[in-house]
Amino acid sequence: MSGWLRVENDGELSVDEAASHQLARTPGRFQLARAAPDLLLAVRLPEGEAQVQIGRIAFCGDLDGMPFADVVMMLAQGRRSGLLDVITGNAHRSLVFAAGDVVAASSNQNGERLGEVALQLGLIAREDLAALLSGPAAGRRVGQRLVDRGLLDREGLARALREQITRVFEAILVRPVGTFFFRDHPVAPEAAEVSVGAQALLLDGLRRLDEWTHYRTRIPSMQAVVRLGPNAPPPGDERARAVVERLQAGPATAAELAAGLRAPEMEVLRTLFHLAEANAVLVQSDRAPRPLTELGSDPGPLREMLRAFNRIFGEIFTEVAVAGKSAVFAEQAREALAEAGSEAVLRGLSFYPDGSLPVGEILLRLPEAAQAQGKGPRATLLEALQPVVAALLQRAEAHLDPQSRDDLHARLRLLFGMSAW
Repeated sequence: MSGWLRVENDGELSVDEAASHQLARTPGRFQLARAAPDLLLAVRLPEGEAQVQIGRIAFCGDLDGMPFADVVMMLAQGRRSGLLDVITGNAHRSLVFAAGDVVAASSNQNGERLGEVALQLGLIAREDLAALLSGPAAGRRVGQRLVDRGLLDREGLARALREQITRVFEAILVRPVGTFFFRDHPVAPEAAEVSVGAQALLLDGLRRLDEWTHYRTRIPSMQAVVRLGPNAPPPGDERARAVVERLQAGPATAAELAAGLRAPEMEVLRTLFHLAEANAVLVQSDRAPRPLTELGSDPGPLREMLRAFNRIFGEIFTEVAVAGKSAVFAEQAREALAEAGSEAVLRGLSFYPDGSLPVGEILLRLPEAAQAQGKGPRATLLEALQPVVAALLQRAEAHLDPQSRDDLHARLRLLFGMSAW
């Protein structure tokens, strides 16, 4: 369904019914952004965030359709300068590029702000940070204020900035969905305190993504509930001791621990993994929930996509049944799913007699599979299901006469054309 809106000379808006329905799915507060004359863009403002000057947006998109790694490579290889913003739910993160390198970062998330990073690196004391943030000059840049007050020297500031850039970059990388927009404007590399190669950040981030996947073998999700285990934590690890102290008050999710400790999710996940290995913490559920919302993704459209594919599979099964080949085709369909469905999201599944796949089970697996591949849920689902359609259709055609094949292809073209993905 596609709708239109009209902007009158006096700025009044009018929309048709289709556009009204579309807008109703995305309630919230948006800020208009400057773009090309024939392009109208509005950016959602996270709850509680003040309106800011967005400026001209050069390009934007959906990270589930254009992966973050591809965006970074484009900016690095093109030696672009400007500001890359990524919004996932209420998380708003930014990276500043200068001639293809990353020279600064910002985030509204705990553990990713510069003051918290400097605190966790042991460069400043908590009481000094609290006094700084509550002072009358709270609107000025934290880094410069830390230097002006003598709390950090230039070397310490550069170290904190590099660590902040790495944390913000990795936080975007492990959440492969969201909206991004890039504002191109001059940034002088020599004016920056630090400069980190974007391609080096990406390579290191992908390595850390492998670590993240490994840690999730014990702690499957940031929504996994953990509690204290029978063993004491390994000695000498301050973060492990902090986690154990927090869990003494009762079980908590990994996400709650990260928020309470004001620490990056990657660091908390690593700590919990090692504590679980030592039997110092236990995952409370054998199958902790893995909500799609953890990746910032709306499960509604993904469920509709699965249902659309199930309608396609159903048409194929029905046509073969009309030809009287249901029994032999059922076994061939199992083989096709096993061969084409090697992706974790489909592994071990079977078609129901009507040709459908279990929607609930796939949605349950999807966040972990997307996380492991470093892609968004939509891209992961499409890459898994499209080869299954091709493999299933190839086997079905062997049982159909030319007219039946043509009829089936016509119906499938119609179903694909009606699909919104």
